Amino acid sequence: MNGWYGQVSTIIPGKTPCLYELVQVKSLPPQCVGYCPVVGPVVGVVASIEATEVIKLITGIGEPLINKLLIIDGKNWVIDEIKLSRVENCPVCSRYLKEK
Repeated sequence: MNGWYGQVSTIIPGKTPCLYELVQVKSLPPQCVGYCPVVGPVVGVVASIEATEVIKLITGIGEPLINKLLIIDGKNWVIDEIKLSRVENCPVCSRYLKEK
């Protein structure tokens, strides 16, 4: 969350980018970078989407946001989706996967 903007993705270790990789995504819109106080109702929308993702994973119904990042612009009510891919030499999760 940042101001009027939120991001949602489903992270599955070894299958999707880790949180470190998501923070490093360079294709994020400029309004998602930096810090702004969050807007309460937008937090509620993002939290509802996150809860829905959990239900999808538990029930197996629907397609979760695997290898996708949902970007919510609550100021203009625009929702965009970008595709993600894992970084093979990620300093965080590639080490974790080698230890397993």
